[in-house]
Amino acid sequence: MAVEEKNLRKFLESDDSAMVQMGLSMAQGRNDESEEILGMILGFYMFHDNKNIRSLAKTSFSKLASSKHNEIVKKYWSAEYRKQPWIWDGWIQKMISELEGINTSYFLIESLSKMRSELRVKIIDMIKVQGEESYMMSKALIQMVSNCTAVYSEKDENVKAIKKVREFSRRSRDNRLVEPLIELLDSDNHSWVKVQVILTLEIFDDIKIVSALIKKLDTTDFEVAKKAANVLGEIGDDMTIEPLLRILDECFLSNESERHWLQKDSSEFATAIGKLGNEECIEPLVKGLVFDLNEDEKTNITNAISLLLKRVEIDEKTRSNLKRFLTAEDSGMRAMGISMLNAINCEDD
Repeated sequence: MAVEEKNLRKFLESDDSAMVQMGLSMAQGRNDESEEILGMILGFYMFHDNKNIRSLAKTSFSKLASSKHNEIVKKYWSAEYRKQPWIWDGWIQKMISELEGINTSYFLIESLSKMRSELRVKIIDMIKVQGEESYMMSKALIQMVSNCTAVYSEKDENVKAIKKVREFSRRSRDNRLVEPLIELLDSDNHSWVKVQVILTLEIFDDIKIVSALIKKLDTTDFEVAKKAANVLGEIGDDMTIEPLLRILDECFLSNESERHWLQKDSSEFATAIGKLGNEECIEPLVKGLVFDLNEDEKTNITNAISLLLKRVEIDEKTRSNLKRFLTAEDSGMRAMGISMLNAINCEDD
């Protein structure tokens, strides 16, 4: 990307109206704008809340776009259409089909905050990845979701929006999105949305993500906590082990409750520990087998113990015997397995 276009983008992507207007004025002095820049300017022209920006964007687009593009926009667009829901029943779709050479996803993004909730899912479905640059679109989608709450009726459009951010992020890997995504994780939004945010954060390489997900292990929303554990296991940071073991213990103790809705499944936490833990994590896992766990939990604990045993420097026969003892139904055999493991560790010391 040329330096001039990169600087122009900074102006157009700004949250400051004065900066945006300056960018639009800068654009008028150019003659070879990219598909993305034309899409941004067209979005401002059609949907921006600021009347002055709409007017300046209209002038900029008229100068920069080809005569064919200008004719198409003039054919389909009038200022009074800006907040009309009927335009999404085929009208805009026809316009998009004719606007080859312009990244129309940018003006779709600009329209999101102006439309009623039931139209947003339709608009989100129309947004496509049409190039490497996706920060502005992702930021707008995140902002739309952050303005929503945990209202159940809004969950579907918000989930779709964050899935779209994830689609963009796989291509751009733009770490500027990490902080707004973390803020969204702490917002008053539906747990389904937060689960999608966590899956999106997994794409990026930023230490702040680990800290943010560790915080979510303690959330009262157990679905969010489980997904955080799952992603932390994939990231593989050692600082995660201690909080995971603590939550694992809480899951085990919850099985003593007579109220089934208070019982917490330990599977995701055990699996994460198996992926990133060390041999010191084996005993806490084995102790969990004393509780009345479901079959999936037992399987995940057994698998985690097997993974951790592979990191113990012993021969295969000893490892096999240890696994048999540590995962046995009989508590006495499990205790014997722990003693064997401790003896091996003492020999290593």
